[in-house]
Amino acid sequence: MTGSRGGSASAGGADAAYDTFEAFVRDSAKPLLRVAWLLSGDEHAAQDLVQETHVRMAKGWPRITRDGMDPMPYARTTLYRLQVDSSRRRGSARRSTR
Repeated sequence: MTGSRGGSASAGGADAAYDTFEAFVRDSAKPLLRVAWLLSGDEHAAQDLVQETHVRMAKGWPRITRDGMDPMPYARTTLYRLQVDSSRRRGSARRSTR
């Protein structure tokens, strides 16, 4: 039997993990967007930060939620580090064009 995500019936654990990640994305988008906007000061940059945070979390979702821990602190840390990296790249680009 094939599920709606193309998995087999024996891949129920993968579907459950996908469902929890999907719910996390839905529930965390607005709070993360507020933090990202405060860090970046730009709506579009904030949206990009939240999207990249979710992409990076998707890759490690089973590990992030393995012990039943709240993934929000991990998301905020990831978002902050992405912003710091972005700021460093912009600063480096400005210095190299002088």
